Amino acid sequence: MINNKTVLITRPNDDQTLNFLYYWTEKIINEALKRKFNLLDLKGNKATKDNFESYIAKNHPSLIFFNGHGTKSSILGYNNESLVEYGKNEDLLLDKIVYARSCESASELGAKSKAKAFIGYIWKFTFMYYENNISHPLNDKLAEKFTFLTL
Repeated sequence: MINNKTVLITRPNDDQTLNFLYYWTEKIINEALKRKFNLLDLKGNKATKDNFESYIAKNHPSLIFFNGHGTKSSILGYNNESLVEYGKNEDLLLDKIVYARSCESASELGAKSKAKAFIGYIWKFTFMYYENNISHPLNDKLAEKFTFLTL
């Protein structure tokens, strides 16, 4: 593994749930930039399998931070396109530190991948929010408790 400060973040925003994660991840991005991380941001419709695989091959990130829907064996990107799936391309996670904010992906993909570390969920990832903040996720102090973390 290349020891570097390169972080790859995926953050599709094609539904209401992902939209919350998309915006709350901006705070993490700002913190990473302040700390001089080399940040690769696959945001919105850029969170595709082709882009993901290309960024891994060209940049060799040491940390991958997924935001997206998931299954026991995969993590999804924009329009539910599989970015990484056990039995197909999980080798992309080899020797990486992975944080997957996606349902169930730690149960099979995370457990069987050869990631250096895989932090994720074996059950559904859920969070609460106030209905009146759907259009303004960053104003939602309830959602903040579930969606914001610091580096």
